[in-house]
Amino acid sequence: MDFERGYSLPDATKAQPTESGYSESEQALDIETKGVDFKNGKKRKPLQQASRQVKILTAFQQTNTKLAQVVLSLSQISVDSSRQQEKILDEIRSLKNLQDELLHCLLLEQRGALTKDIASKEAWNLIE
Repeated sequence: MDFERGYSLPDATKAQPTESGYSESEQALDIETKGVDFKNGKKRKPLQQASRQVKILTAFQQTNTKLAQVVLSLSQISVDSSRQQEKILDEIRSLKNLQDELLHCLLLEQRGALTKDIASKEAWNLIE
């Protein structure tokens, strides 16, 4: 092995150039400084907004998957069970409304205007 001959691994704390010519530590410093508003001395919150947007998109996708499953179950129900069909149709309507609300929340989040009192309790629990 190379370790037996006296070779050592490069020190991870030293700046190692990457293909772009920047070291990882320089890139990390660039990212940190870009996240600070120097005029006001405050940190920006782009990562928090992005993570909430991801949560909204994930909730939308989960709702979409559940909606597809419910629609499939509706197609498998016999024609004679109209009461069960009505229950499934009500669930489809509520899932579609939830999807619409999640899309609205996503638009508001992109504008930075999403607050807890705007969204329904069900939608807010999915995205927080």
